[in-house]
Amino acid sequence: MANSSNVFIRELKALNQAKEILEQTGDSDVVSKENFVELCTHYESLLGDTRVITNISDRLQNKLNRANDVLHERSEEIKTINDQLNEQNLVLQNTIDELTKTKLSRRAATITIIAAMLLFILSEGLLEPIIEEQARKADYHANWISFAFKGFIALLLKPIEYLIERYLQREAIRKKERQEAVQEIQQKTKTAR
Repeated sequence: MANSSNVFIRELKALNQAKEILEQTGDSDVVSKENFVELCTHYESLLGDTRVITNISDRLQNKLNRANDVLHERSEEIKTINDQLNEQNLVLQNTIDELTKTKLSRRAATITIIAAMLLFILSEGLLEPIIEEQARKADYHANWISFAFKGFIALLLKPIEYLIERYLQREAIRKKERQEAVQEIQQKTKTAR
């Protein structure tokens, strides 16, 4: 098969021959049969080459169309998988967040229990004797004052736990933001290389 530049060379040659024949003949001259046969032969050959090129071009276009269709299908599959992964990532992130909150709540409860024990020990060891001594001097019942003070400490436990939990959550968020910032810097460093 001739390449495209050869086809154009042959076309130009056949065209130039036809022009020469036209120039050689006058208005009354008739083109010779040999010249016309040669012109038809060149035209037939060029037409055959054009058909071959057109068939090859059509096949290549069909292959390209099929490849584009496959790429489009794969792109849609990838988009669907990406959407599913994003949903799963969201579910996993929510689960991680809930686990983190639970962990922080347990830690806050533990710290609160320790604080309560320290407050009760402080109450029994230091404040109770002071309350009893003051109650004897003023002739009050020390038990009621002691119970009231311990009740006050018990009522403070939930707000203390809440404040500790909020503090731990803020610290966890700050830690996560710092990690994300470090990861972002590392990513930018990798892409800059």
